[in-house]
Amino acid sequence: MADFHQPLTPEAAPSDLAIDEPKFARSLGGMGIGLALVGSLAVWMNLSQPRLIGPTLAVFMTIVGIALLLFHAARDGDRLVRRMYMLVGLGSLGIGVALSAVPLPVAGDGFVPGGALGLLTGLFFLLAAGRHEDETLWSGIASFALIVPALVLVIGGLAGVAINPVYLPRFAGGTLIGLLFWWAAVGRAGPDSTLGYRLGQLLGAVAFGMLVCAVVNSLLPGRYFVPRGAVLGILSLFALLLAVGITSDRPVVAMTRRELAAYFYSPIAYIVLFGSVVVGWFAYLFFISLLFKLTGRQQPLFEPIVQSYSVDFFTIISVIFIVPVVTMRLLSEERRSGTIEVLLTGPVNEWQVVISKFLAGLLYFMTLFLPWGLYLVPVYYAGRSGFDYLPLLGYFFSLVGTGAAFIATGLFCSSLTKNQIIAAALSFAAMMLYLVLPYSLQFTNWGGSIRTTIEQLSFMQVWSASVTGMIPLHQLLVYLSMTVFWLYLTTKVLEARKWS
Repeated sequence: MADFHQPLTPEAAPSDLAIDEPKFARSLGGMGIGLALVGSLAVWMNLSQPRLIGPTLAVFMTIVGIALLLFHAARDGDRLVRRMYMLVGLGSLGIGVALSAVPLPVAGDGFVPGGALGLLTGLFFLLAAGRHEDETLWSGIASFALIVPALVLVIGGLAGVAINPVYLPRFAGGTLIGLLFWWAAVGRAGPDSTLGYRLGQLLGAVAFGMLVCAVVNSLLPGRYFVPRGAVLGILSLFALLLAVGITSDRPVVAMTRRELAAYFYSPIAYIVLFGSVVVGWFAYLFFISLLFKLTGRQQPLFEPIVQSYSVDFFTIISVIFIVPVVTMRLLSEERRSGTIEVLLTGPVNEWQVVISKFLAGLLYFMTLFLPWGLYLVPVYYAGRSGFDYLPLLGYFFSLVGTGAAFIATGLFCSSLTKNQIIAAALSFAAMMLYLVLPYSLQFTNWGGSIRTTIEQLSFMQVWSASVTGMIPLHQLLVYLSMTVFWLYLTTKVLEARKWS
């Protein structure tokens, strides 16, 4: 019989520690390699003749494979793995630069789409692999690989828009990609570091100079505000806002950075972004099938051909569901967790909190529709000089104007309750009112000022008019007034807490 009173003997050796290996990420990485190789090979083979795997499925497989590889790169911190993905990022950058420098007889350069895709792929792999890098040499290489393309693309792109209007879409696209590189370089260096602050100052100086150039260029005899002056002004203003966001310590700017970071630290943000990508993909497929159907019947295509893509069922449903998801947690979560009290005890007031949350929500809202614009790159690539991009410029203005009113409405609904589900339901009901009220005029006898007011709330009418080149300024002013109204009410709701 065992003696249970016998003292325990000490261990002869330390216990083995199991290494926490990201097995799930590595499994997805293996799947990603297979999908990316098969998809890219199918894309290349479809250039000569149709294959078993069509070009649409091949592109989709390549994108999914690259996404899985990026997930693996971001999750696996093994030295060999991160160096491998670092080399993949540097190689993709090299391929992007090489393709951009290749002259083509029609396009004039290979920037669209090969060069742009190579640069973006390199950027994402450098960001994903560089987050685990702890050695000075390789960390410096990653930073250098981000800073140099940022300087070349932003400065060269803005100068190209100002000097040569022939290739304006490509210069504008290069500028936007360069701003992504600039933001990534500042994020890697840290906005509080000397390098990050200097990069922000340099971007602000370049953007301000180009903004002045856009104004002067639009006023000179023989020059036009649309499209060159408008595009240069929008890009310069966007770059200037990015520079202010990097360098400024103002309460509104600092809290906007905090809210944007809170969005992208949550998995919900990426789930919503993925959902927007999928819905945009279906909208793009229906748009392409419509184009093929019309061209197959030899029916004429009337401009703007993108109207059936930008103002359709998928866009409307996406906006109605996106706005509640984007805004439901902005103030309701702060109230539920009690952090709103801590936030307002600092050197900020209610309107600064409201404005910062509104700006963060609007920026994230516009980010969700960025993939929808990227889907049109193949259409531009196929149409070349026949593709009219000016309707998209008007649509961008209308989407920002109406989106600002939608986000402000959702923010007000979020301020009324501590429950995110209730806030989302209120926002969804408000969005349905924006959609249904203009249609209700067909079944009512309302007249006078009531009918006129409701007619101005039709955001689909704003989108349709802006795509045709006739931006309805009076309706955009109505939405701007609504934005100010809902933000004012939200501020008053926060102020009312003092009396509760």
